Amino acid sequence: MTFELFAPGVHRNPRETSWFATIASPRIVFSLPCAQWFTSQAVNRVQFLWDRETRRMAFRPTETGGYKLAIKRSQACVSAKAFLKHIGNPPRGRYTAKVSDDGSQLEVKLGAAQKELRGKE
Repeated sequence: MTFELFAPGVHRNPRETSWFATIASPRIVFSLPCAQWFTSQAVNRVQFLWDRETRRMAFRPTETGGYKLAIKRSQACVSAKAFLKHIGNPPRGRYTAKVSDDGSQLEVKLGAAQKELRGKE
């Protein structure tokens, strides 16, 4: 019988490698890879952008203005109650996130949620 060496970081939870944003009004919570991307941008504020035609949100890091981004060990979150109301209060759920082609912002497409959340509306 052989033993497998357990080392922190070797056995990752799939949630730690998935790029997603969870809408849980009044907040938007970003997964660990998203939080790490925001950290790599060396800023702690974001601007909200909305494309009505394609139903996409974008979060652009900024040094001034914008909204305060709280970055913790395993996630990042931002208070977005007014923004979510402005775009029509999308359903609570987990949505796929990705870095834009030019690398300047994080984009989230509001289609069908990967996972619906229950609870407060």
